[in-house]
Amino acid sequence: MEKLLNWITIKNNDEWLADMRGNLSLVATLIATIRFQNAINTPGGVRLTPESGKVQCPKILDGNPCSGQSILALI
Repeated sequence: MEKLLNWITIKNNDEWLADMRGNLSLVATLIATIRFQNAINTPGGVRLTPESGKVQCPKILDGNPCSGQSILALI
């Protein structure tokens, strides 16, 4: 608890500013990494192609996504 109190009390403005800049950079990097992963990896994943390698996508999907389409796209 004493360390937290020492960190909160401002002894040197320049030192506090440098510490805060480092903390904010770390948080910004973490947020950017999470957002990038959410954009690249769709929720639920994507439907893979069959082992035969032949991609068939019927015109009437009947609730099944085509290969490469998000699994949650039709929900």
